[in-house]
Amino acid sequence: MKKYIEIGLAVVVLGFLAYYFFQGEARKVRKQFVAIANAVSKPSGEGNIAMGVKMATLANLLNDTVVISIKDFPFNSEMPADELVSLASRGRTYFDYMEITILDVETEFTSKTTAVSRCAAKVRTRSKTGDYNYDEVREFTSDLVKGENKKWLFASFKQDDLLKK
Repeated sequence: MKKYIEIGLAVVVLGFLAYYFFQGEARKVRKQFVAIANAVSKPSGEGNIAMGVKMATLANLLNDTVVISIKDFPFNSEMPADELVSLASRGRTYFDYMEITILDVETEFTSKTTAVSRCAAKVRTRSKTGDYNYDEVREFTSDLVKGENKKWLFASFKQDDLLKK
């Protein structure tokens, strides 16, 4: 009888540890999504120093190469992370205001070092000329890899057409 209690207790402890481990990793992935949203977002009147800090943060969130496949994005391809950071930096200059808010993130871990996440984000922009204002919810899928520093890095961004207007 004592043996069965010990086995049952061991199973419960192992189950709790597995649940805690995967919940911890899921939180880390969500934190990366919030960090990348903050790095790309631009408040009105943002200065050059703040933009430089955000672009350095963005570079630290990306894998060495990143695949982009997003509707209406003119640079869909596989590209080095530094090229994507450069594009993001130039693209942000066309906007007076850009806000990305992460609404939901669901993550499936395909191995200890890879994950696939589906993310819903609210994107609001106001161009400097006022001719391109955007306020929509977009859903996309991202592949992430665990880097050498044990942080989750974005390897791809693909549009998920689940939420179409």
